[in-house]
Amino acid sequence: LVHNAVSVIDFSYTPQKEKEARRLIGLKGEKVIAHIGNMNYPKNHIFLLEIFAEILKSNKDYQLILIGDGPDRVEIEKKINELKIADKVNLLGSRDDVNKIIHAIDVLVLPSFFEGLPVVLIEAQAASIPCVVSSTVTREAKITDLIEFHNLGEGAMEWAKAVMRQSLRAKSKRDSEIRQAGYDILMVSKMLEEYYESRME
Repeated sequence: LVHNAVSVIDFSYTPQKEKEARRLIGLKGEKVIAHIGNMNYPKNHIFLLEIFAEILKSNKDYQLILIGDGPDRVEIEKKINELKIADKVNLLGSRDDVNKIIHAIDVLVLPSFFEGLPVVLIEAQAASIPCVVSSTVTREAKITDLIEFHNLGEGAMEWAKAVMRQSLRAKSKRDSEIRQAGYDILMVSKMLEEYYESRME
């Protein structure tokens, strides 16, 4: 079994990385909710926006960051305007520096209609980010206690409560847990190298 591993070194949490990521995006003291992924039907962005609108009803000190692009972007922008939350939503588009930006996030929210094993959840756990995730996502993604599963049928208000609760969690290094679960790319690449060498012999 070869896990779809990530670079633990790149995603490993430090307070300095968090500070730099927030500076990069232009954040101040807000709590940051985020989604990383393509803007298409399976990702369920519309429900995510409804969740965020519920959060703002309770606490205005939150910012939503959407990283990614795709065919549903126009619909998503329309929904943002309908909910009158445009001043609290930052669409960053497709990025090649997610390993840096990810450290600005307080909670990753993934309310997908369906998923396999999202690599972004492994990356988020490596970066010590709590994740509120749809119960449709495979349980294999939960390699630390940072992932909390919820049914989509619970509704936006219950999801909002879960996200706000998770946003209060303190961050700390999770490197050893990621490595122990077999998701460190250095370890996986070494394992593959040894496997190929043994087959060649």
